[in-house]
Amino acid sequence: MDSQSDLPKGWSSSPLSADYTITLLVFSWALLPAAFMVMLVLFGRYPEVRLPLAAATLALFAFTFFTGIGQRQSAMRDGRVVLCATMLTASGLVLATVWLVPLEDWWWAAYAAVLGCVPMLFVAMNHLASSTAPAIERPWYATHRLSAEALPGWRVVSGTWTQGEMAWTMEEGTLLVMAGRLDGEQTRLRIEAFAPGTTFPMALVSKVRWKALKVVAAALSEEE
Repeated sequence: MDSQSDLPKGWSSSPLSADYTITLLVFSWALLPAAFMVMLVLFGRYPEVRLPLAAATLALFAFTFFTGIGQRQSAMRDGRVVLCATMLTASGLVLATVWLVPLEDWWWAAYAAVLGCVPMLFVAMNHLASSTAPAIERPWYATHRLSAEALPGWRVVSGTWTQGEMAWTMEEGTLLVMAGRLDGEQTRLRIEAFAPGTTFPMALVSKVRWKALKVVAAALSEEE
């Protein structure tokens, strides 16, 4: 495990476990029915399959989306991901309205909405896949409370250790997430940055009061 020289004492670098191969595979298959949708628009043939094809395409887009966000803690807090989720939801509502009301003459609106998801989905998934900066973490007693004073500007979700999101913030357009992680029987505190690179961007956490975090973890560090 690599370690950065500028990391606070007691913290170590930890690689990410996300693998977006399956996301890329599903997305590539989703583009196939999307291409057929474009062909139906251009040639005006087979009107009876227009809406079922749009529904199948949107379902594959949604599956691609969930395979992507499911690999990163609190990915739904990122602006690009939220925008993509909003577009997918809106497309589903438009498609359902056109199909179920029914408003077949407005099929082109459903097509515009579904095909409009392509760039949004690409931007969101590409952002997640390119956020390769490793996390930093340290041992942490589950009984110790997380001090809000140690995280100025952060939104604390849980003051006690939990296996999941505990706090988050946005710095310079980059999402930072603090979460609890269970490593075997050891509880750990972990910070992830949704940013590219091979080292953790310490400049984004310059406001964190590491000494305050060090105090509550001192006993555990002494045991190590």
